[in-house]
Amino acid sequence: MATSYNNIRALYELQDDYENTLLQHNKSIEIKLWVFKCDHPLVADSYHNIGRVCTAQGKHEEALKQYQKSLEINMRVYGQDHPMVADSKLNMGQIYESRNEKDMECGLFLECQRSRSPATVIR
Repeated sequence: MATSYNNIRALYELQDDYENTLLQHNKSIEIKLWVFKCDHPLVADSYHNIGRVCTAQGKHEEALKQYQKSLEINMRVYGQDHPMVADSKLNMGQIYESRNEKDMECGLFLECQRSRSPATVIR
């Protein structure tokens, strides 16, 4: 079921229909939370994707909350030096950059760069 909602979400996203995109994301994540509980990579992916939609809508505070949820799950599941952790930090850093919050931005970008270095890539 969650996959079906995700596929419907993709169609809405292609049409830039963000309200319905979020509706489908929320239906999907509700099922994922019921099936997998909170510490699962698919749940983290859903939070990350909701953050992307919120960013596209200009809802930066909500996007940061969603990226933070994704980041916390991915750090518990994978550890701090995983590419999925870096992706969340990168997206959060971009929001801080757009808001001229240099201290937050620089810290996240530096952490992101360390996570994406060849020495820390998981093979």
